[in-house]
Amino acid sequence: MTHSTIIMVAVATAAFFAYKCKKVTLSGALAGAFAAYLIYLGGGDIALVSFSVFFILGTMASSWKKSKKQSLKVAQENDGQRGVANVFANVGVAVLLAIVGMFMSIAPPFLSTLMLAVFATACSDTLSSELGTVYGKRFFSVIDFKPQRAGKDGAISLAGLFFGLMGSLAIAAVALVYGLEYSIFVVIVVSGLLGNILDSVFGATLQNRGLINNHQVNFLATGAGALVCWLMLLFL
Repeated sequence: MTHSTIIMVAVATAAFFAYKCKKVTLSGALAGAFAAYLIYLGGGDIALVSFSVFFILGTMASSWKKSKKQSLKVAQENDGQRGVANVFANVGVAVLLAIVGMFMSIAPPFLSTLMLAVFATACSDTLSSELGTVYGKRFFSVIDFKPQRAGKDGAISLAGLFFGLMGSLAIAAVALVYGLEYSIFVVIVVSGLLGNILDSVFGATLQNRGLINNHQVNFLATGAGALVCWLMLLFL
């Protein structure tokens, strides 16, 4: 059995168990499995592992203190089950990068680093939102720093920023495990955290005005995280 076949079986198995555990919808499981395999083809093992770390941490964070989130009316819709829209919003940019990488001669380390920045942004945002609303004490607007309620689009807290940093660090740690330079680790951490902050900026401006929805905010933010990563790599 080839390595690629093993990966395909592993991805399908993981998607099946995620569906049976009611962490994703059926369509979400299928879309997630398809996205994961494309990410593997375009970015290799390191990209797939990073995607897996994001999914595991994001799922755990969404399930944590669910009753409190429901009382605050900030719990994930569909009882926390991820669907196709969630897949597209969080890893759509990584899938696009993977497709570009498969059809163009882009150096794999460069491409996989951009993809890790996407996952770092998504993980940072998810942990910031899911855990920041639970443990945050004071919430304020990312734009003018005025007090806001927990869960308000564009509202941030110190706790949320801390958990966001932890999410970005978790993805960046994968880069170290795979032997990438420490400078790449720093780039991924910074890209993920800035992408998370830009997510709040997009929420406070575009989403609050009804111009885009939350999924589109996440897609833009992950794209911004990849862009920040690319700009930083230019100076290395």
